[in-house]
Amino acid sequence: MTRTIHDLQAVLEDTSARAPGNDDRMPAVRRKIRRSARRRLAVNAAVSIAVLATVGVAVPRLTDRGPETVPAAGESGPLPARYFGMPRIAAQSYFEAGKMVHLRFTPTGRNTAIVIQCPPGFNAWQKAGNSSASGDCQRNRLLPGQVTLSEPRGGYLPPGEPVDLEAAVVPIRDLDRVTLSESVQPWEGKRMTLGQYLATNPVGKATWSIAVYSGTCKGSDCP
Repeated sequence: MTRTIHDLQAVLEDTSARAPGNDDRMPAVRRKIRRSARRRLAVNAAVSIAVLATVGVAVPRLTDRGPETVPAAGESGPLPARYFGMPRIAAQSYFEAGKMVHLRFTPTGRNTAIVIQCPPGFNAWQKAGNSSASGDCQRNRLLPGQVTLSEPRGGYLPPGEPVDLEAAVVPIRDLDRVTLSESVQPWEGKRMTLGQYLATNPVGKATWSIAVYSGTCKGSDCP
């Protein structure tokens, strides 16, 4: 029996008519796709967190004092984005002790606070404009480090005029042979000046930070 093209067409149409419908399967297919996408997102997020933890990237966080940064290993704590109501206008971290560093900034208000924060075992010295200061730079319950505050009646740093800040941290164990003032006083015996100490002693390792805040001081401790 010879089949014609019409016979073949009839067979195809009959087969198509008896084919099972796929409408009921589509919701299941869509659900499977969504589950696969969720699994991929979860895996990618876990990998990203693992990479950040491995390389030690500083992860920003928000606190009630504004944006801060989680400190790297060796730092004593984060410096706030605002201090005494004044915004931070300059900041820098360093990784060597016994070395003079320089930081330029321009005050924006009548008050300017300079904060030096260091790990235990160090003291800081800094000079900005016509004033200098030295002392403990560890963070404690009350202060983020060594804090100096300029205002019109003392150590004034006029707004709009650039300031070159000099600073250094020195191991406390060396303070019996170095003075953190600019000259050796008669009662200090054979101590060295800070400049002499820095010129004759090797540079050590320490992670410490400087932050500068400027504006109008707000708080009970303001001048």
